Amino acid sequence: MLAAWSGDVDRFREIREKLRGWVGVNFTALHYAESVLCNGSGDHEAALDALLLVRDHHRRGAYAVTGFHHELVEAAAYAGRPEEAKESADWIGDVARVNPNAWTTGAHLLACALLDPGLGAQDHYRAAIGHFAGSRMRVHYARARLLYGQWLRRVGRRAEARVELRAAHELLSTIGARGFAGRAARELDAIGEPTLADDADPLAGLTARELLVARKVASGAGTREVAALLFVSPRTIDAHLRNLYRKLGITSRRQLRELLR
Repeated sequence: MLAAWSGDVDRFREIREKLRGWVGVNFTALHYAESVLCNGSGDHEAALDALLLVRDHHRRGAYAVTGFHHELVEAAAYAGRPEEAKESADWIGDVARVNPNAWTTGAHLLACALLDPGLGAQDHYRAAIGHFAGSRMRVHYARARLLYGQWLRRVGRRAEARVELRAAHELLSTIGARGFAGRAARELDAIGEPTLADDADPLAGLTARELLVARKVASGAGTREVAALLFVSPRTIDAHLRNLYRKLGITSRRQLRELLR
């Protein structure tokens, strides 16, 4: 899931291939993670294919991450197959009615905007963003602004789209959701608004695994402690440290702590 949200395609594929050889793996969670990765990159058809497998397992009573409903609505809407999203949209609406809060209500409003993209969608997008802003679901707040920015660009409101897309890009990049940040960057590029080059952020060149190791080490964790946390050998952690030191142009843990601070 971390690799999927980070947009780290190589790491995701590496983990997926390992898991396929294990007995007892919950493949519904794996398909859900793949849908996040694909929605992040903009491959909504592939995301929808993965999510329909999750939905089939869910219908048969197998455990599924309920967040798949939210991913399915977005994937189906952008893949041009909104009819596939009805069941998930109804589920999101039911949850919002039974347990209304900033997150559930925002998700319901966002689903309404995605499945009814006419001019009336603006009110739903704005209301969804307002609700997400009052929740701790920062990545979904950022994604809602990305989706609203995409809608604004498609209806020809470029200046307003620029504001939403820029905000989404900055927040998604800060969070580390690089796949979704890349979507925002491509949308900005389409309206002639370039984003900062990756090398403007010294951490942008790190893989998701290297960034995780960097943060753990910078927080004071020792090599063996980080190795145990990630289920790898201390030698592997040392290799990650050498690579990230080279990429960041530093030579010590003290410099790493200062950089991340």
